[in-house]
Amino acid sequence: MKNKLSLMLSLSLALSATGQASKANDTLDVGYERVILTLNPYATTDRLPLVLAHNWGDTLLVRDPASGKLVPHLATSWKKVNATTLELKLRQGVKFHNGENFNADSVVATFNYAVDPKNPNPGADILRWIDKAEKVNEYTVRLISKKPAPIALETLSTSAIMLPAKYLKEAGAAGLAKNPVGTGPYRFVSWKANTMTFKANDSYFGGAKTKPKISNLVVHMIPEESSRVAALTTGELSLVRPGGISSDQAPLLARNSELKIDSADILRFWFLQMDATGRSGVEYFKNPKVRQAVYMAINRDEIEKVLLGGYAQTIDTPCNPAQFGCDAKAAKTYKYDPVAAKKLLAEAGYPNGFTVDLYGYREQSVAQALTGYLAKIGIKANLKWYGGQYDVASQSLAAGKVPLWFGSWGANSVYDASTGMDPFFSRGGEFVYIKDPAVQNALANAGITISSAARAALFKSAIARVTDQAYWVPLFSGKVIAGMRANLNWSPSNDEIDRYWLASWK
Repeated sequence: MKNKLSLMLSLSLALSATGQASKANDTLDVGYERVILTLNPYATTDRLPLVLAHNWGDTLLVRDPASGKLVPHLATSWKKVNATTLELKLRQGVKFHNGENFNADSVVATFNYAVDPKNPNPGADILRWIDKAEKVNEYTVRLISKKPAPIALETLSTSAIMLPAKYLKEAGAAGLAKNPVGTGPYRFVSWKANTMTFKANDSYFGGAKTKPKISNLVVHMIPEESSRVAALTTGELSLVRPGGISSDQAPLLARNSELKIDSADILRFWFLQMDATGRSGVEYFKNPKVRQAVYMAINRDEIEKVLLGGYAQTIDTPCNPAQFGCDAKAAKTYKYDPVAAKKLLAEAGYPNGFTVDLYGYREQSVAQALTGYLAKIGIKANLKWYGGQYDVASQSLAAGKVPLWFGSWGANSVYDASTGMDPFFSRGGEFVYIKDPAVQNALANAGITISSAARAALFKSAIARVTDQAYWVPLFSGKVIAGMRANLNWSPSNDEIDRYWLASWK
């Protein structure tokens, strides 16, 4: 018995010591819920590479997380020269991690690379309002568009990470994917298996950000939640990033005095997308009665209150109501009614239902619930699960292979309905599975209209049409939950940009 107690005491002390190891080594060990395939923020629509890019890199403007306002950063000022030309003055004396100077050449090279049609850069789609970037002098640039761009400044604060011109030319996209170089508060050091290491940039200029308070940043990609939770509990991790802790685990972690949880309402929203064009080779969802039946089969209230434990809010729109132009009053809804849904299926010619593949990659409990709801009306949904592998799953979506997609969208952290709707409903988008001129004309016009009132009316029209046709089932907007050691000071952000340079030890 004495030996057993001694062993238990030793284990307890070891775990306690492990919990302090990150602080002793001045290392922020962060657990990620997915495996990252590239660190090039322009080559993917996955949120995680963009999160890291804001830590190793910088944008011209940034959003102040406290006020929500756009403030100068790598650009010190800007002005509109005319309706299609934006001029920016650049900060002087800034260097990239490889020693290159930040200047107009960097900005021009970055934008011309990002929006070049020859480069497969899905992460740069939001920047394609830029026709070309021009150097005025060493510290002045102009961004020129073919048409007015009402959300230009917003996109420059979230999706435009500046790159060194010489390195970009020499290393190319392949080099950037595995060895990024920026001006940010942390610099990239190494990527081994599922672990990435960054060190504080001691010569960081600051600007609207600050120098890191923790010297080392190590990212651990751990797709299994049970493994992430275990690593956090033993102190191997200092933090499980927002989105890496599920609602059912949150209360369990909160009861551990060595841990704490924090959450934030975010722009991300979740939905069930149907192939209304037959693009995937599946014809069922071309029929609006089938789409309405699917909508009516889903118990959205149960998902919000039971499955997600209140860490979500049911939405009726194909965007987040927190975004400008995302008018919930414009949306048509279909009430949960599995009996009426089954009747609609019969009217559409499918009295015995049908079988279809459902793709998903996150919130597995919700994905499984969706298959159960659909089964009740006769639709057998085979769940093709890509847990922790968004980039792999989204390749199928982009290739037109997905008849039914349970997904989420972070809208590039931009508070405008265009970034929620355009990727899924505008003309020519990789993720678009509709053909509807009424929707697509409204979105196209909203993208080039400066008047806020006129844009709001266009978005209202698009939302009304999308929801009337039940092109997809809006599910919920949500909170993301982060778990962390009790000795860490850090909070998640509403825009889903993890600002690790703000983290500190108690």
